[in-house]
Amino acid sequence: MKKTILMLSVVTLSIIMSCSKSKDEPTEETKTNCQHTETAYTYSGSNTSKTTFTYTYDANGRITKFVEKEGTDTYTTNYTYAATEIKEIFEGQTTTYKLDASNRIVSDEHFQYLYDANGYLVQRKHIGSNSIDTYSYTNGNLTKIEIGTTTYVVEYSAVEAKGSPMLTGPDIAIPYELTGVLKGYFGKASRNLIAKITSTGTYPSQSYTQTFTHSIDAVDNVIKVVITESTGIIFTLDHKFECK
Repeated sequence: MKKTILMLSVVTLSIIMSCSKSKDEPTEETKTNCQHTETAYTYSGSNTSKTTFTYTYDANGRITKFVEKEGTDTYTTNYTYAATEIKEIFEGQTTTYKLDASNRIVSDEHFQYLYDANGYLVQRKHIGSNSIDTYSYTNGNLTKIEIGTTTYVVEYSAVEAKGSPMLTGPDIAIPYELTGVLKGYFGKASRNLIAKITSTGTYPSQSYTQTFTHSIDAVDNVIKVVITESTGIIFTLDHKFECK
């Protein structure tokens, strides 16, 4: 799984910090003062593969290094933080994310991001093509994603997303911005754990569904996510946390 997974425009799930942070506060910690440090990701379907993701944090709880290991291949991404921007460095290539006064990412080399009055990410504009992806919310949860001619409807369980990890790896509909390393910088998080995604439209060529099963530890950390696709593919993510 190469760096392209990290930059997918269409990816996924029910997480992200639920309130704004100052520039010196942790952005990836859970409500139990735990940090998501590792994920073992397994893909099962027509073939099977396993990838491990590890995360390193600075004293302010910000991720400074993300390492992806698949077989003998290792890919490292580093992050640096300043008052008005975040830099992501991967194999000599740098992506710069610009921050607004509320410490939210408003642009990078590929997109411009728009937030509503409640602090939720509602629009992603593709620089160059000017095409727009839209995100709609109901009761504090991201419930609809519209990308081109495809619509994704997202359903949630009654369980609050208190210790939700990053969902790096599986190809799901929730944008990487809302599930990846920098998710704490893209506005407010969805309130609950995701239960199901239903896709309809011309891409992919046929509709499909993905259902989510979560395992939660005694301090509300999501330590396992199993995503079952209607095509028969199963994504399994086993998460490790370090708690203070």
